[in-house]
Amino acid sequence: MGKIRWFRQKRNDPPGRSTADMPIGERLNQYTPETLRADSRYAAFGMIVSLLMGYVCTYAVLLVALPVFALFSGTESVGFLGMESAFSSPTFIVVVNALAMVCSTIFSNLIPFSLCRRAAGLREKLCNGLGMPVLYLLGLFPVVLGVNMWGGFFSSWVSDLMQRMHLVPTEPDFSLPDVPAASILMTLSIVVLAPIFEEYVFRGVLLRIFQRYGDGFAILLSGFLFGMAHANLPQFCSAFPIGLVLGYIAVRSHSILPTILLHLGNNLFVTLTTELAFNSVVAGIGSIFNGIISLIPGLGGLLFIGYKLFLMLEDESGYYCGKRAKILLRSWPVWLMIGLYVLQSLRFLVWQG
Repeated sequence: MGKIRWFRQKRNDPPGRSTADMPIGERLNQYTPETLRADSRYAAFGMIVSLLMGYVCTYAVLLVALPVFALFSGTESVGFLGMESAFSSPTFIVVVNALAMVCSTIFSNLIPFSLCRRAAGLREKLCNGLGMPVLYLLGLFPVVLGVNMWGGFFSSWVSDLMQRMHLVPTEPDFSLPDVPAASILMTLSIVVLAPIFEEYVFRGVLLRIFQRYGDGFAILLSGFLFGMAHANLPQFCSAFPIGLVLGYIAVRSHSILPTILLHLGNNLFVTLTTELAFNSVVAGIGSIFNGIISLIPGLGGLLFIGYKLFLMLEDESGYYCGKRAKILLRSWPVWLMIGLYVLQSLRFLVWQG
C-alpha cells in the first residue's frame, strides 16, 4: 500500500542548507503551488487542533482539581466530585483558571505545531543564537513597545466603533489575582511561557514553513495568524502589527531567540504597568513614557516594517507569488480554521440593543 501523500509529502530540502539562505527564484522553483497547498493544510490543522486543545486542557485541569479540592478541603462530594462546594470557593476558581492557562499555553502550542513541523518536513533549527549584537536587541525593545502602543490605539478605536454598532467586546482579564499561587502561575504564563511557545509557533514553525514561498509572504501570513489566534477582534488589531515586527526580526536574525526576549520584555512591561497603575505617580510617568516611545520608535518601526514588507513582496511578485492568496483560499481546511476562530471571537461579544 502506497503512502497517503495528502498527509505526508516528500521533501527535497538541501541537506545542511536553510531555506532562508536560498535566493527567492531557487526557493520558488523548489517549493511549488502544490507544496504550498499541503503546507497550508498542515498550518490550518495545527491552528484548529491548538484551539481545541485549549478547551481540552481547561477541562482536564478541572477534572483533576475537583477531587483534589474535595480531598484537601474535607468536604463531602456534592454533585460531581464536590463541584458545588468547589465552585463556591473563589480561591479554587482563580487557581484553576491559572493552572488551565499554564497548561493550555504549553500543550496547545507545543503538541499541534511539533506535529505540523514534522509533517511539513521542517528540519532546520529554529533558534540559532541571538543573531544580532546585544545593543541592537536593546535598541529594538522600545520599537516593540511603541508598536504595541499603536496596536493598543487601533484596538481602542475598533472597540469604540463596535460599541457604536451595539456590539460590546469583552477582552480576557489578565490582571493578577489576589491569591498568591494563582498570581505566580499567571505571571509565569504571561511573562515566560507565552513568549516562548508563541514564538516557537508563529515566528518558528509557521514563519519558517511559509518562508519557502517568500520572506514578505511569510511575515505577513504569520502575523495574520498570530493576530487571529487571539480570537478577539480588538486584540487582533493589537497583535497583528506586533506579529509583523517580530516576524521581520526573526527573518533577519534567522533565529527566534531575539523575538522571544523582545516578546518577554514587552509582556513584562505591560504586566508591571498594569499592576502599578493604581499609583498616580507611576501612572503619570508611564503615560509620558508610553507617549514618547509610541510617537518616535513605535511610529518609526511601523513605517520601516511597512516599507520593507512592500519591497519584499515586490521582489517576490515576478514568480507565482500573485497566486499565493488564491491557493490558500481554495483550501477547505483554511476556511474551517477561519470559521472556528470567528466563532471563538463571538464568545467575547455582547449585544446591547
